[in-house]
Amino acid sequence: KTDLVTVYQEAAANNADHNYLLGQRAELARLRHTVARAEHATALAFAAAQLHSADHLAHQTDAIATELRVLQAAGTFLEQPRLTLPASAATALSPMTGAALAAIARTPFVLTVIHASERSTFLRSMELLHDAATEQHRHIHWCDAAGDPDEALTTPIADQRGSLLDTHRQLSEGEWTPTPGTIMVVDHAADAPPTIIADLAEAAAANQTRLL
Repeated sequence: KTDLVTVYQEAAANNADHNYLLGQRAELARLRHTVARAEHATALAFAAAQLHSADHLAHQTDAIATELRVLQAAGTFLEQPRLTLPASAATALSPMTGAALAAIARTPFVLTVIHASERSTFLRSMELLHDAATEQHRHIHWCDAAGDPDEALTTPIADQRGSLLDTHRQLSEGEWTPTPGTIMVVDHAADAPPTIIADLAEAAAANQTRLL
């Protein structure tokens, strides 16, 4: 009788172990399925991100090419002597603005980006730059990206003024070619089409001209 009880107990234990093993196998299968689904979702998300990036780059190809044109022209070294500001610049501008203008004047590369928080300060700085250019026999061509130049401006800021579109057309059609040492100023440059800026930058680089 004791042996019979022992057999029943062992059978019950074996059955419990078997059921536990089946349960663990089922749990393992469930986990594997969950992991597979997660991996599949991750792969789909990654593929979608890659396609989005590729699509974005495809749509930005022209813009990227234009930026590269500007950057390549911008770094062209100019062989002309650096401009030096007149003595009046020391008292006409604040020390910070005067130092910034002096740095702009002596920059030896084609493209220089200028930002001024006050229009009056910008125009006064350009007047002083024009004085320096005139004294050193350099020509300043001023073009306005916002349209025709402001006729209300009486400040002597340039030797020649016109709209950006006219300047671009004249360059493109060969009606006007800047001489080495010329300084082209694009006023309201944020309004200018990037391709036109790229064309002007390349023309400046080809003719040893600065573009501000």
